[in-house]
Amino acid sequence: RAKKIEGNPDHPTNRGKLLSLCLGGVQALYHPDRLRGPSQDGNGISWQAGLDELVRLIGVADPKKTVLITGPQRGHLGHVIKTFAEATGIQHLVLEELERTVLRTAVRQVLGQESLPHFDIQNAHSILSIGADFLESWVAPLQYSRAYGEFRQGAARARGTLIHASSRFSMTAANADTWLPVAPGQEGVLALSIAYELIDKGLADAGMAARMTNGQGAAALASFAPTAVAGRIGATPGVITAGMIEEVARTLGENKPALVLVGGSAAGQTNGLFNVTAALALNGLLGSVGTKGGVIFNPEPLLEELRDLAKPASFAEWKALKARLDNNEVDLVLVHGANPAHTLASLGFSASLAKAKASGTTIVSFSMILDETASLADLILPDQSYLESWDTDAPDPAPGYAVLTVQQPVVQPLIDESRNLIHDARAFGDILLTVAGDLGHRNQLPWESMEALVRERLRALYDANPGRGSIQGATFEAFWVGVLQRGGWWDTRAVSDASWTPTLLPTAAVDGGVVEQPESDSYHLMPFVSVGLGAGAATHLPWAQATPDPLTSVVWRSWVEVNSREARRRGFRDGDVVTVKSSAGEVDVPIYIHPGIPPNVVAVPVGRGHTESGQYAQGFGENVLSLLGDATVQGSDAQAWGSVKVTLSGTGRRIRLPRMEGGFTGLQLEGAEIIQLTTG
Repeated sequence: RAKKIEGNPDHPTNRGKLLSLCLGGVQALYHPDRLRGPSQDGNGISWQAGLDELVRLIGVADPKKTVLITGPQRGHLGHVIKTFAEATGIQHLVLEELERTVLRTAVRQVLGQESLPHFDIQNAHSILSIGADFLESWVAPLQYSRAYGEFRQGAARARGTLIHASSRFSMTAANADTWLPVAPGQEGVLALSIAYELIDKGLADAGMAARMTNGQGAAALASFAPTAVAGRIGATPGVITAGMIEEVARTLGENKPALVLVGGSAAGQTNGLFNVTAALALNGLLGSVGTKGGVIFNPEPLLEELRDLAKPASFAEWKALKARLDNNEVDLVLVHGANPAHTLASLGFSASLAKAKASGTTIVSFSMILDETASLADLILPDQSYLESWDTDAPDPAPGYAVLTVQQPVVQPLIDESRNLIHDARAFGDILLTVAGDLGHRNQLPWESMEALVRERLRALYDANPGRGSIQGATFEAFWVGVLQRGGWWDTRAVSDASWTPTLLPTAAVDGGVVEQPESDSYHLMPFVSVGLGAGAATHLPWAQATPDPLTSVVWRSWVEVNSREARRRGFRDGDVVTVKSSAGEVDVPIYIHPGIPPNVVAVPVGRGHTESGQYAQGFGENVLSLLGDATVQGSDAQAWGSVKVTLSGTGRRIRLPRMEGGFTGLQLEGAEIIQLTTG
């Protein structure tokens, strides 16, 4: 029986560490609301009947009117899904919570790379993070948090300096030496102001500065001089000064290797692509592209079938699918590893699915839990837990060299006293392989099971890399056992040989919208992902729900962070339930008084607000994603999820927030007096 999950000390991306969310995998395995077996129209059926029905549905449906929605997959399950979609001719869309379309587009435009690079935090001497909350939720927080520990207190080196610029006081901001409360949409202007200062003071790589400004030097960015922009880029007027910008540039320029990270809320603005490209280009000026402690390109996966897997769909693609559902242009929807009815609340996707179903669209779910999407399904074929199934994973981003993680079953399916299966589930990959054979696509997907597929492709890896990598063996069987024992295979010599062609810095700002001023009663809404709960996929797990947010210590429900002085001005108290309203919708959440958040910004965590998904998710908190609307990022098909303006209004209700902070009454210690403190 699985009792506890721990990190693999061998694995290069975590070195034995793990996120609190990972512990919940055990609860997912034993979850009381986990589906017990296949069902059709609410009635239990056998697996053979379920598979026969799935084969029939795919066989009779028009491939152009069939959509397969999955979560991101980076290993061989992703290869099976992609090949299955191509063989059957159906459309495959990948749903990513709070998509990173802008970051990927910027990496392609600035660095010329299709995959995310390795940000070498561990070996940097100074770091500037713009909007990227890398210690809590950005891209690969476990990998980055471990590296951050080395950055701060690694052996035989000076303590690194961290500067964070964002519109919300996050965990990364709390750990930073300097926090710059930049206004939403002004992140790119801040980056170019730093670029100007680096070039003007001779702190940038001279050759790169010339190439990236077309020989004009600092003159190309004169309109971004600190004295020209400082007064308008702060979250409130005057909070960021020219001297602060100059100090940031000096810190980066004098403490190399220097690394600049960007994304998160900076990417979620209507001018997010400008913000991210401008900040990412700073790495070029600092001479940090392709250097230790900087931005290191990752190699392609060594196995060819993992090199071109489906990327997450853009917001524009989801809007197009919603329109097709509304117009009754979809006959069959298959969903695995995603919950679009909840995640795409800003599009009203749940209503579109329900409308399509009423008009004859068939919905098939492979969920383990009856979530919002599965509750609309006609046919449910429940997937196994990852603790029960085979797969691989090619980390994205990789740590600068080739890595292949191998996932193997660590438990047998649970049985009751009569030796009957408690959860009669099958791995999604095995389902697709079976269905592909029944549909006549055995040539494209010849494997009988995911285990057979993983074993065959590991043999190909073994044959192509004799004497290389973390695991070697005189025979394939020895290699296979070694890989399973260590959890994967990696080769520190398998690095990228890609070169970088510097790109020109932008010389004109892209408008990021109106910066709300204090006392306007209108606020910028910052949705954020808390490290304890994640973006929503783990909300059905009570351990995730009960993990305190690292800054507020709130558990089990949503809240809105409001500046303490702003709350006093509005007459709000801690725990007052307010209506947060945007042009797209409204939610009622209690206030958390936050002295660090700017007065014109409010923040609400994502992930909660489920109407289904089991007893530990249903009815806890509100879904802030319903407030986001359909604004997009200029020059990209991504959603501008960080650009929403909201108002706050009281409801007359008040609750006591469930949190660890202040949860215990102070006790008088024997022989010690309590000192009373007063404030003016």
